[in-house]
Amino acid sequence: MPHFIYRDQEYEYEITRSNRKTLGIYVHPELRIEIRAPHTATESEITERVHNRRNWIVKQWQEFSLYHPLRQPPVYENGATHLYLGRQYRLKIEAGTRNQVKLMGGFLEVTHHPGSTTERALTAWYKERADFWFPKLLEEVYPRFRGLSIPKPVVVHRQLKKRWGSCKVNQQRILLNTELIQAPKVGIEYVIAHELTHLVHPHHTPAFYATMDRVIPEWRGWKGRLERGMA
Repeated sequence: MPHFIYRDQEYEYEITRSNRKTLGIYVHPELRIEIRAPHTATESEITERVHNRRNWIVKQWQEFSLYHPLRQPPVYENGATHLYLGRQYRLKIEAGTRNQVKLMGGFLEVTHHPGSTTERALTAWYKERADFWFPKLLEEVYPRFRGLSIPKPVVVHRQLKKRWGSCKVNQQRILLNTELIQAPKVGIEYVIAHELTHLVHPHHTPAFYATMDRVIPEWRGWKGRLERGMA
């Protein structure tokens, strides 16, 4: 597959040809780079266009990678490490009569009844914590957008396979990945801010980034902390 190198990292891209007249470059949320080219475009022309646009391509790819959970599958056994609000906790599993999770020092103490599992108990607990924290953090971020005429959206969450969040502009709703509850609070705030900005600018245009810079000047730092916290 064709590719290019940017700062020692390889980026593969696919080429699809059609009867179109111009050459277009697309970076998809699933981290797929697509070059849509006319049948008449030569490989050298495509390569040159990709080279000239590589900074933009990488910027889009990195933006989407933030929303693309790539961590190893969690392990549900005693001593395994799990995250909550950016901190690492070790599992301490005990048999019980009902599902329950407690934070005790550096441990997540998980009990579950015989018909359940550690995974089910912990997943339910994460959902409960997300129910509490996501709306609370929206309340902290939303005032930064005063003057932009953004109605306060509803924040909901569910398990997402490929993204940390998305927004429904027409529905005034922000959807977050439940797993984001494992990230530091500032990381969650960054994702919420990102989606609030999409209510003004639906696409990642220069105007989108200008708004981010204006309302949350430190957003790049938040982005970095999210990436480090979920590594």
